[in-house]
Amino acid sequence: MFSFFNKGTSTGISLGTKNIQIAQAQLKNGSLTLQQHSEQGIAVAPPPEPVPVPKAPPPAPTGKPSAPVTPPPSVKPSVPIKPPSLQPPTPIVPAKTVEEGARETDKIVAALEALQKTASLSLKRSVVLLNPELVYTQLISFPASSKSSLQASINDAVSRTIPEEFADLIVRSKILVDTKEQILVGVAAIRKDVLQTYKEATTKAKVTVLTFTTAPCAIMAADRSPKPTSFLLVTASLGQSIVTLFHHQWPIDEVILPSENSDMNAIAKAGMDMANEYIDQGIVIDTMLLAGPFEAAPLPSAPTLTLKSIFPNFKDTSWLAVSCASALVPSDVIVSF
Repeated sequence: MFSFFNKGTSTGISLGTKNIQIAQAQLKNGSLTLQQHSEQGIAVAPPPEPVPVPKAPPPAPTGKPSAPVTPPPSVKPSVPIKPPSLQPPTPIVPAKTVEEGARETDKIVAALEALQKTASLSLKRSVVLLNPELVYTQLISFPASSKSSLQASINDAVSRTIPEEFADLIVRSKILVDTKEQILVGVAAIRKDVLQTYKEATTKAKVTVLTFTTAPCAIMAADRSPKPTSFLLVTASLGQSIVTLFHHQWPIDEVILPSENSDMNAIAKAGMDMANEYIDQGIVIDTMLLAGPFEAAPLPSAPTLTLKSIFPNFKDTSWLAVSCASALVPSDVIVSF
């Protein structure tokens, strides 16, 4: 089955907010080679023109000398009031910015259709990457005694910790650890209306989708090298650098940085901040995996992290995730919608 998907029979599609990438790659003996790729911008409506405000007419002359004008008192600019610091709920849900709706369906369809015309790639078997900002991920710990009612406990935890109506979510979960003391469950959720927008767009564009997932999960499914229990993965995709915390192979938190603000020192600092945040929960992170040809030199801002590379010989880091999407086995994707 694995070699079947390495023959270029599937295509990776990465759906960003401004661009769409498609690619086919070959994965052989742990080495990934980009074979075909193309990119298309998504049409964005221009912002509305500002409405001119008519000026008030000058006062009519009265024949009397005008009174001296007293200048207004000096007013200091107001300082925004910071909200009170709140303790995060337990379990912790990463801060996510979930869009109220995905980009309009017809614009996505137009971009996909344009790609099919300009690129010699079939989209009949595709793995689609969603923006990680659209997907909530978390790790939940339950006592072993909750096994008989585990699904109800998961639903209750999701409804209390994810800031969406539970009925509006599609939820995926997997037991990661099951011991006599505790059960660790990985959870991922996406809003139904957001996913439905992308499903409608791909259907209208005659794209056959094998699965929807995210760039970090696609890379993990394509890479078969041994991994530590907890690690950070650095991924570049469509103008973003994504630092993902994996625990027992499940993504539980992410920091997303715009590419222009994500040199290796900024990435390392984000990783160290995350490592320090989770150490109180007993999650020890000492490895940062760099997906693609990132500079892996030791960094002062990450002195305790060991840096390792995944697919270091792949030429263009920005195309790695979508290339992995085309070469992986869909059933190996841990978070799949």
